[in-house]
This record gives sequence, structure tokens and C-alpha cells, in this order.
Amino acid sequence: MQKFNSFDIYTQNTTLDERQQFVNLLTDCCFKSKLGKTYTTKRRSQDAARENLIEMLIEEGVLDESLRGQKFGKNGKVQCNHLCSNHGGKDGPVCCNPRHLYMGSQKENWEDVDPDTGLSAKESAVIAKNTEESKEKASLSQKISWAERKAKLLQTDKE
Repeated sequence: MQKFNSFDIYTQNTTLDERQQFVNLLTDCCFKSKLGKTYTTKRRSQDAARENLIEMLIEEGVLDESLRGQKFGKNGKVQCNHLCSNHGGKDGPVCCNPRHLYMGSQKENWEDVDPDTGLSAKESAVIAKNTEESKEKASLSQKISWAERKAKLLQTDKE
């Protein structure tokens, strides 16, 4: 197997199946870093998930040692995608188990199926968008936005 020395090259030159070959959802979710620190926030656990994934792929001989400690996934085409259900709520931690993760694109992540619901993120978003609650929330948000703009314009006129 070829060792890749770039995250972009790895994702561009491998199939989704190849990048998901190490996934094992029978293992438990984990909220710890490779150093054993337990995370309770989303941001720090996301960093730990990326680090754990890189470490595993180096150990499996997929990625070159030179990528240890490198960053990916914040500003680029490659991101850390979760196949388990603990992929992040609003502020809660995400799963850091590298056997639940793979490097992929935003589009692949959007199409991943949640094991709890059997729906992709795209399907869930369409359903959520079409509920009465979401329509009311969007309407309220729009009304607030208009009120804020109007208040700003009135304030500008007074000056």
C-alpha cells in the first residue's frame, strides 16, 4: 500500500470505500484524546478526533510519518467525517474514536447515513426544514432581522 504524504492527495487518490476500510462501528464512542484527556466541548473534541484519525492512519501504514501533528479539516477540502451518531450537537463533544471516522469531503459527509435514523444529513435537513416549528422559527428570525434593520435606519436618520 502506498503511503500518502498529503491529506489532499490521500482523499483524491482513494475511493470512499478505501478511506472507510478501518471503520468499525461495533466499537464504543470515545471522547478522549490520544493522550487520554476527556473532552466535554465540541471544538476541542473535534481537534482530538482529527489527531486520533491521523495517528491511526499512520499506524495502519496509510499516511506518512511526516503528517504526524499536521492539521487538516478546518479550512480545506478535506475534513474529518463521523459515521457514528456522536458527530456533534450544538456544543457537546464529538466522538474521537478513529474507528468511527474517515477523511473525506463535505459532500461525502452530507451523504453519510446516520445509524440511528437511517437518514443522510441531507435528508434530515429537508425534513427539519419543512416542519411547522422550523417555518415559524424562520418567520420569527426574518421579522427580527427586519426590525433590527429598520431600527438601524431610523437611528441613522436621526444622526
